[in-house]
Amino acid sequence: MLIEAGLLQGDDSLYAATNLGLLHHVHSGLRAHVLFHKDVEYIVQEGQVVLIDEHTGRTMPAERLSEGLHQAIEAKEGVRIQSESQTLASTTFQNFFRLYDKLAGMTGTADTEAFEFRQIYGLDCVVIPTNVPMRRDDLNDLVYLTREEKFEAIIEDVRACIDSGAPFWWAQPRWRPLKSSPKPFKSRVSSTRY
Repeated sequence: MLIEAGLLQGDDSLYAATNLGLLHHVHSGLRAHVLFHKDVEYIVQEGQVVLIDEHTGRTMPAERLSEGLHQAIEAKEGVRIQSESQTLASTTFQNFFRLYDKLAGMTGTADTEAFEFRQIYGLDCVVIPTNVPMRRDDLNDLVYLTREEKFEAIIEDVRACIDSGAPFWWAQPRWRPLKSSPKPFKSRVSSTRY
């Protein structure tokens, strides 16, 4: 295909040093077509490719993929291909925060990273006790050998919540895994109101 398009000579190797730029474009195109799906990882909005945050499902209009990948998706969708933004400088969050004379913060999860806060920022973590006893049970992780076993356990958990009247919240980072859930899961849970 590359030879027919005149991008590669018949006796040239795509992996030759002189063709590294072409190889990069081929990789970007393949990634755009195989790994990025419209209405899952991105949407087309007002003639532009807009990324979707995989954790929240919200659009990220100010974000663009780097190294030609965003342009490859734009070409795939037939919208105007915008020039790639150029990074002039970058820094880590840790180095950025060190630029401040004073640092402080508050989070519910700092204690597990206390060593990192001490080592990187020179900050101690102080645990503030809850004003009422904690009702949450921290259970061990559950690991299953197959997807079927995992979904069967999820079904049983959801059923137990429904039977006891306890609320539950189904959350996952992407929509695709739910669409590909085994049929027993869909038929036994999706029709239940919760």
